[in-house]
Amino acid sequence: MLSKTKSLPDRWQAGRYLSGKKVICLIFILIFVSTLANGFPIDIEKLYEGEYDIFYASSFDPDNPGAQPLVFIFQITNNDTIPRGCKLSLSFSSNQYPDMLNRDEGTIKNYIQLGSTTDDSLLLAAGQSITISNRDVINSTVHIRGSWDDILDKNEDFKNLVLDTGSLPADTYYFTLTAFNPNYQSPTEDNIYSEILASVDVVNPSSVTPISPGEPFTNAPIEIVGNLPIFSWFANISQFNLEIFEVESGEVPDDIVNKDPYFVQEQIVSNIFPYPDSAPELVSNQTYAWRVIGIVQTTQGQVLVESELWCFVISSSQVPDPEIQNITYFVENLENLGILDLGNLNIGNFTPTGEVYLNGNLIPVEDLIELLNNILNGGSEILKIEIE
Repeated sequence: MLSKTKSLPDRWQAGRYLSGKKVICLIFILIFVSTLANGFPIDIEKLYEGEYDIFYASSFDPDNPGAQPLVFIFQITNNDTIPRGCKLSLSFSSNQYPDMLNRDEGTIKNYIQLGSTTDDSLLLAAGQSITISNRDVINSTVHIRGSWDDILDKNEDFKNLVLDTGSLPADTYYFTLTAFNPNYQSPTEDNIYSEILASVDVVNPSSVTPISPGEPFTNAPIEIVGNLPIFSWFANISQFNLEIFEVESGEVPDDIVNKDPYFVQEQIVSNIFPYPDSAPELVSNQTYAWRVIGIVQTTQGQVLVESELWCFVISSSQVPDPEIQNITYFVENLENLGILDLGNLNIGNFTPTGEVYLNGNLIPVEDLIELLNNILNGGSEILKIEIE
């Protein structure tokens, strides 16, 4: 059988066709390699994370999303050079109560409401980014596979606590947004593009308790030596205002707190505040009252938690050496906390003259204030203390 040999023009046309196929293949290979080099094409970044000490369940009504406080804002980006789609899931859990809304139940079904051109997935143009907040997702028009109303029914103890108090019990709560392959119905470990979480530490603070200096308000306040006292208090709150008032003869607490303070320090972010030498002088034989106001962030706005009013009088006695005074304040705070009982030590009038050892380690006097704050915050535990 004779075979037909292509003419030169025919071979040239065939070669051009094959070369075109190679170019197309090369383009697809380059796109594939580019995708591999950049990781998954869809990325999620956290732009905002709210801080709330008290988390009211009623603040998150899916039928009124515009009134919800902001808990998170996430940015979803298509890093690819071509349009890409993804599906989304929002899960909700806590340390004590995992999977109150798991990945599968939190899978979003309606993407038109999120600005997509398709209902079955979120479609992003090349390089496009969009932002999504809890108001966009915890929303009755953005349907999920499960139901927001079912969260309380996952755990009876959790449900009873929320219904009794109206707020979530103290815990760390997590909102996790997952972007996954749009060809799948629900997210699994092998089809997830990106995942990120926002957390909320709910502490439900209820009180602020003064520790030092002085004692609860009385007409015969105790004397303190030195005019640069260290104010300390106990509370599971992260921000405070301190108010100090001059006390005149015959005044009662209501009279005092309704007048202008002698000194105010705002936005204190620890449980201890050394009175600064640049502040108005606290003078001898003058009685002062003080209180601490805790600033509590809730999902329904800011709440102020006021401490009891305490008082003291500045003694006319000679001011001791600053290092000795620091040790004295430190010991006084430990006494008021119930950590140290000087009466049971049978050492009489306590006059520190040297060094402080905590759990066998020498603590520099200048570090005592920081150490005291760690004790008040629960960051340090005293097993053994020696003061010379």
